Order: sequence, then structure tokens, then C-alpha cells
Amino acid sequence: MKDPLTRPPTVEGSEGEAIARARRGDAGAFEYLYKAHCRHVYSLCLRMIRNPAEAEDLTQQTFLQVFERSGRSAASQGVLNLAA
Repeated sequence: MKDPLTRPPTVEGSEGEAIARARRGDAGAFEYLYKAHCRHVYSLCLRMIRNPAEAEDLTQQTFLQVFERSGRSAASQGVLNLAA
């Protein structure tokens, strides 16, 4: 998480539309979702493991898995819902 305070880039439409676009392989939409939710996911990981470096790694791994699975199942939306 190089700059977690950076505002997410804008994506036209709702968050649901950004999720749909990310599922279709739109890297910009995925970046939007990552930047919109990475702080929440990081905070959750940090509370669970209490190690900032490991929490950062887990955050990146979480989003990598979401990205890799985004076209295959609706379960990928679960992480984004968890972060919200």
C-alpha cells in the first residue's frame, strides 16, 4: 500500500457498476475498488494479526485473490462487502 490516503480514481456509475466492470477485466475499475477499500481491509488484517508488515502483505494477497477470481465467481464481491 504505497499511498493508502490517495483518493480512489473516479469510475462512472455506482460501486456495483465498478464491480461489474472489474469482473469483465477493467483494470481501472479494479484499481478504483482497491483504493476505495484497501484501508478497510488493511485495518481488519492489522487488528487480526497486529503486525503492520504482515497486514500489508495480507491486504495485497487478499486483493490479488479477488482480482484473480473476479471473473469466476460472485464470491469475490464478498471481500469488498466485508471491507465496506
